[in-house]
Amino acid sequence: ARAIDLYRRALAGEPRLALAQAGLAEAYLQEAIFHFGALDPRRAFDLAGQASRAALALDPSLASAHATLGHVAFLAERDFERAERHYRRAVEQSPPRAQAHQRYAWFLLTLGHRAAARRQIDLALDAEPLDVNANAAFGLFLHLVGENAAARTHLEATHRRHPDSALPLLPLARLAESEGRYRESLRWYRVAEKILGAETETRAGVAYASARLGRIADARAVLAELEARAASGEYVAQYHLAAVRLGLGERRAALDGLLRASEDRSLWLPWLRFDHRLAPLENEGAFRELLCSIGVDRPGSSSAPVAVADQGVGAAFFTASSTPSSKVRKLSTNIRASSRACAS
Repeated sequence: ARAIDLYRRALAGEPRLALAQAGLAEAYLQEAIFHFGALDPRRAFDLAGQASRAALALDPSLASAHATLGHVAFLAERDFERAERHYRRAVEQSPPRAQAHQRYAWFLLTLGHRAAARRQIDLALDAEPLDVNANAAFGLFLHLVGENAAARTHLEATHRRHPDSALPLLPLARLAESEGRYRESLRWYRVAEKILGAETETRAGVAYASARLGRIADARAVLAELEARAASGEYVAQYHLAAVRLGLGERRAALDGLLRASEDRSLWLPWLRFDHRLAPLENEGAFRELLCSIGVDRPGSSSAPVAVADQGVGAAFFTASSTPSSKVRKLSTNIRASSRACAS
């Protein structure tokens, strides 16, 4: 909220500052993703898009504005073709920016382009090899593509170099969860709590790990705390609460939470098929419809855009034979008709 206020003040004095418009757009995007304040994510995404377009009207080559607008198109608008167009413009600029390459990597990985995504995440780390965010993102990427041993080594090294940053801690916690090591996962979440405080994802992680360890009273206490915060008007990401409810065995409540997260344009929704915690829902009709509605699965399809359809959540990713651009165009056409396909 502080960054948003400062950028708005700067623009009030000089509205034609393209870099300030781009900075404002990024601040709104961060608000939409991480929920630092009370701003509704849908509104924050809209404002990020408006500010990015204003920046590009002043300077069409501004890489940071293209990277932000690509993320808005990807996460909020689910227009994959337009998202790719902006990501490509962002990574073509010089000097290279780790953030642009990272965002393009996440986008490509979500669509199943593992090799192309790996090239982009490598370029991100090459651009800023000492940056904690670039290193944490690289470790997370390794985990998502199933290279857990390498991911753990990289993330633990990043944590040793940056002990005051929570960025490598949450991927370490998720990695441990995916391997059934819930005590280790809980330990990483507890370390992250010391840095982040009562942040929603971290508290929900504590609750989920506690539930899987059989500490049901502890899990329910944290869930009640988060629900009370939501009831008081604080924005609490429903996606994370849904995972907690699933850890407690409350499948129907978990599905309802994921539907609310879809309405909020949650950052995490394009990653549904990567989230090991959601594996128990894979055969639920409502879950499949949700996948379809956000463009990562289609009824009657032999393969999902993200994961090999017959191997489940977190399974191996297919290697696309077509170029990313051609496949993105095809997928965008499918997504525009997804509501009709899901209803049929």
